[in-house]
Amino acid sequence: MKPKIALAIPPKQEISRDQVYAAPQAGLGYIAGGLCKADHKVKVYNSKFANIYEKELTQELIDAKYDIVGFSAMTCEITSVARVAKNIKAANKECKIVVGGCHTNAIPERSMQEFP
Repeated sequence: MKPKIALAIPPKQEISRDQVYAAPQAGLGYIAGGLCKADHKVKVYNSKFANIYEKELTQELIDAKYDIVGFSAMTCEITSVARVAKNIKAANKECKIVVGGCHTNAIPERSMQEFP
């Protein structure tokens, strides 16, 4: 049985309520496309584009009981992603969490130490 997969762009923050994200980020779209081509079912959560905040995204990802949740995060988003991931793991210990993007690409070892 193929895993249930979600890919997520970090949630909007309350302080940035007025920010507008008119275009989705392409990176997770490419990954989703590859997974779909390999016959996996994937849901992409573009939190900023969909105007979803941290608590709502966290609850949606927990309720859906994904096997794998992947995030793309810049440095300014990494602590939010870590909080969401920690809550997902608390609810579903079997869920695999994958984090990519600028932050983890720039400082992979430090990222793993800071956010095991």
